[in-house]
Amino acid sequence: MSSTPVAAAQRRAALQRAIALTADAFASETEQFGKQASTLFTAAQGNRGRSQIQQLLTIANNAQSVSEVLDFIKRQVGKDHESTWRPHFGPSLIEALDKGLRSRVRQLDPKPSGPFEEQQAHLALIRRFIGQLYANYEFYRAEPKKAGSDRNSGARR
Repeated sequence: MSSTPVAAAQRRAALQRAIALTADAFASETEQFGKQASTLFTAAQGNRGRSQIQQLLTIANNAQSVSEVLDFIKRQVGKDHESTWRPHFGPSLIEALDKGLRSRVRQLDPKPSGPFEEQQAHLALIRRFIGQLYANYEFYRAEPKKAGSDRNSGARR
């Protein structure tokens, strides 16, 4: 009987490792989304755009279900009058988070045992995906400023 909790803990740890490895594998995809977000949201909305990306990260980190994250994006797409979330960014992000990550959850080894564990694995991947997207957004958002400040500092010498 004492081996059951140990086996369960080992299985959870193995699943967490599989999730981490899967998250590392989508780094180039999240870089593209982050780069696209830095262009769309910074140019069109400045700090308000940054706030929307931060809100997405907060929603993802606190969501109890996958639909909470997807519904937030759908609301942003629906009320977007400045074309930052649509026509491509929002729908593409929904596709990547829903279908793209759901298929990756099915490929995890060990497989999630049951619908609840599958949902938790999907949420974990969404959190990592959006976390990476946000890091890339901040990186590419700051890039033009760094290039501009380097040029200005060189001119002063």
